[in-house]
Amino acid sequence: MKIVILYCIFFAVACSSPKTKNSKNNSSPEKDSIEMRSVITYDENLKRDFNEYLKSALNGDVSSTFKYTHLSSMDLIRKKYPQYKTMEELINFFTNEFNKAGISEMNKTLKMKFIPGEILDGTVFDKTKIYWLEYLKSGQNETDKVNFQSNVIAISDDNGINWKFIEFDIPNKDKFIELLSSYYPKSMVIKALDKEISKKKIKMPQNIIPNNEAETNLLKQFNEYYNLIIAKEQDKATEYIYPEVFKYLDVNKETSKELLKNELTAIFDENSLSNSDNGFKSIIITDSFLSKVTYQNNRLYMFHFYLIGNSETDSYSFGGECVAITEDNGLNWKFVANNDEIRSILKRKFPSSKIEELLKYENENFGVKL
Repeated sequence: MKIVILYCIFFAVACSSPKTKNSKNNSSPEKDSIEMRSVITYDENLKRDFNEYLKSALNGDVSSTFKYTHLSSMDLIRKKYPQYKTMEELINFFTNEFNKAGISEMNKTLKMKFIPGEILDGTVFDKTKIYWLEYLKSGQNETDKVNFQSNVIAISDDNGINWKFIEFDIPNKDKFIELLSSYYPKSMVIKALDKEISKKKIKMPQNIIPNNEAETNLLKQFNEYYNLIIAKEQDKATEYIYPEVFKYLDVNKETSKELLKNELTAIFDENSLSNSDNGFKSIIITDSFLSKVTYQNNRLYMFHFYLIGNSETDSYSFGGECVAITEDNGLNWKFVANNDEIRSILKRKFPSSKIEELLKYENENFGVKL
C-alpha cells in the first residue's frame, strides 16, 4: 500500500552542527557594525534561477539541481557521503535513490507543481545578496491532494546575476545561521533570516459524525492506524492494513510485509511529518463517507481523509481516499488506500459487481469518480 505523498527535494540534507570552514569572511574579524542595505527585489535573474532550481528538483534532475545548490549545502552533502569522491559519483548515487524511491512516478501521478512564492526577508551587502523565499509544493489527482509550504535561502555572490539555493528548515534556523556564517558575515546572515514568520494555520475540516457503532469503530481505528504511522510504530500500524494487501504484494510484486513497514517509516522520515519533528502537530480528519457496500458479513466503506499539520511557522496538508473493510459487522476494521491496484486487491475476496458499486461515487473534493 502506498501513501502518496512526495514533498521534499530528495537529497535535502539537514544541517546538524555544521563546522565547514571554507569561509569567505574568515580572513578578517567580523564587524558588528557592518553596513547593509535591505533592498530586496524579485528580479528576472532570481526568477529564472529559482524556476530552474525548482524544475530540476521536481523532475529528479540531480545534475541540474546540484548546479543551482549553494556551496555550503554541497559541502555538507560531500561531508555526509565521503565515499563518493567525484561529482559524477554523487549525481549517480542521488539519481539512483530518487528513481528507487519512485519519486518521479509519484510526482507525475499527482501532477506535482513547485510554485515560487514571495520573498519573506533578505539583505544585501556589497555584491552579496541573501534572500529568504517560500514556495508551494502542490499536486492532485482523482484520489489524492497535496499542499506543502516550503522555504529556501537564495544567495547571489555577483550582485544578483546568478543565484544558488539551500532548502531552509525554519525550526532549525540557528543551525542554518551557523552554517552560513562560515561563508558570510554572521550579522548579515542574521539580518537576512531574522524575520518572525507567523503563518495562518490550515483551516480544519470537520470530522464526519458516525451514524452507528460500526462507523464509530471505523473512525476510531483509522485514527489509531495513522497515529501509529506518525509515531513511527510501524509494527503496530501494519496490523491495521487489510491482510489481502500483503498477499497481493507477495504474489505480484515480491514485496514482503517487512518492506512495507520500511516504506511507511521512510515516507514520514523523508518528509518530517512526525509530531516530534520540526514542531509539527499532525492530526487525521475523516470528513466524508463516499460509498458503502455490504457483502455477506462484510462491509466496505470508501471515505475521504486529510492529514493536516501545523507548526508555528509552517503547515502542510494532503488528502486522500481509503477503503475500510470489516468482516465482523463493524467491530474491527482494516484499511487499504484507494489507488490503481485497488480492484486487483479487492477481487481476491469480493465479486466485481460489489467492487464497482464501491468505486462509483462522487467526491466533492475531486469531482466525479467513474
